[in-house]
Amino acid sequence: MADAQHDDTTGQAIKAARETLAACTTRLDRYRAALDSGADPTVVSRWIADVQAEQITAEATLRRYTGRKTMSPDEIHRLVETLRNITIVLRDADPADKARVYRELGLTLTYRPTARTVSAQATPSGSCTKMCPRGDSYTNLRHPCSAWVLMP
Repeated sequence: MADAQHDDTTGQAIKAARETLAACTTRLDRYRAALDSGADPTVVSRWIADVQAEQITAEATLRRYTGRKTMSPDEIHRLVETLRNITIVLRDADPADKARVYRELGLTLTYRPTARTVSAQATPSGSCTKMCPRGDSYTNLRHPCSAWVLMP
């Protein structure tokens, strides 16, 4: 009944997103079975990370077309797990590939060998603006608000 409220294009997008989610669940079950049967965990972790990224995209599509703006606890959990799995993929990735991923994420890492530290600077791409949760616009680095939220 809820899908009937949408036009054909929106209804098709919702249906495709739900089909993607179902396919992702099936693939994850197969990958977990492969792990249980002795498959290389590094390879399977990459597959799982790819599928979890697809799930997150499909869930975002559903939220956009169904009007739900917040993520469910399960969606948040999967997002965190995906990010955890991506660290495995990046750890073993070619340095040039890592650099490209970091660049596309708007992430700059600076290694200081004498201190053995890495500092990170994130510059989100797209049309995000920094807003204070109190409603003030972000115009001053000395602003008393310490909890910034990125708003689309």
